[in-house]
Amino acid sequence: MNGRKLFWRGGVALALVLGGSLAAPAGPASAANIINTFKTTPTSGMNSTSPKSVTVTCPNNTFLYGPGAAIQGGNGQVTLETMRPMGAANPTSAVVTAHEVGSYSGNWSLTATANCGPAVTNLHVEPGLLDPVDSDRVKESDAACPEGQKLYGNGFDIIGGLGNVFVHDIITTGALSLRSNTVRATEHGTYTQSWSLRSYAVCGNAASTQERIIRVSATDSTAEKSANRSCPVGTEAHGAGAQVTGDTVDLDGRLTIDRVVAGEFNGLAIGHENGTVNDSWSVTMYVVCASAT
Repeated sequence: MNGRKLFWRGGVALALVLGGSLAAPAGPASAANIINTFKTTPTSGMNSTSPKSVTVTCPNNTFLYGPGAAIQGGNGQVTLETMRPMGAANPTSAVVTAHEVGSYSGNWSLTATANCGPAVTNLHVEPGLLDPVDSDRVKESDAACPEGQKLYGNGFDIIGGLGNVFVHDIITTGALSLRSNTVRATEHGTYTQSWSLRSYAVCGNAASTQERIIRVSATDSTAEKSANRSCPVGTEAHGAGAQVTGDTVDLDGRLTIDRVVAGEFNGLAIGHENGTVNDSWSVTMYVVCASAT
C-alpha cells in the first residue's frame, strides 16, 4: 500500500459524512494491481428542498468501485431513493438522490461518496432485473456478477417512490462468494401509486483476497442506530451495504437507511425510525474488503 492517498472534499466534512470514524481511502487490489482508492464528497445544500440529487465523479483517470450516500439532518423524515453507479464498462461516477417523507420542514443535506482507483480487469456495472412497475407493497431486485467475477460495490434505484418507499436491504450476498447484490424496499404507509426497484452490482476480476465483513448494531427501540467495522489487516474497503431489520415485516415500512458508506478501511451504516417505533430493531453493515498488491 505504497500509493499516494488523495482525498477531495466538498461542502460537508468527512467527519460529518462518515460519523467521524472513517478516514480517506487508499488502494484496493485486483488483477490490475490497484494501489489507490480515492473518495470524493460533493454535497447538496443544507435546506428543506426536496428531492435532492448529487453526482460524484472519480478524479484523475480513476474508476468507480462502489458508491455511498449520507443524509444529514433527515431524522428519519428523508429516505434514499437512488445510489446508482453510472455507466457500463469502467464506470467513473455515481448519482445519489433522496426525498422527504411527506412534508418535512427541517433542513437537511445529501452527500454522495465514491471509492475510486485504477482500472480493474473487467470492471463494469451489472444492472439487476427491474421489478415490475405496480403498487405491490414490497419489492426485491437482485444483480449478479458474471461467473468468475466478484462484487466490488453495489447500488439501487427506486422509480416512482416519491418519498413513499423505504429501502431497507442493500445486501452484498455471500461472505466469500461475493457474487451479487440484493435490494428490497417497502411502501411506507398506504401508497397507491405504481413504483419499481432495480439493483446494481459493480463487478470485476477478483483481488487475491476479497471478502464481505459484517457488523450488527444493538437490537432495541432506539430511534437511530449505527454499525461500523474495519476491514481485516492487509485489506481495504471498496463498497458498503446496509440492512434494517425488526420483529415484524411491518417494521420495514417504518425504518429507513440514512447512511451507507465505505471509507479507507471501514464500512458504516446508519438506520433511523420514521416517527416513533416501539418495536426492537437493528441495523447491519456490510463492507467489501480486498487486498492491495
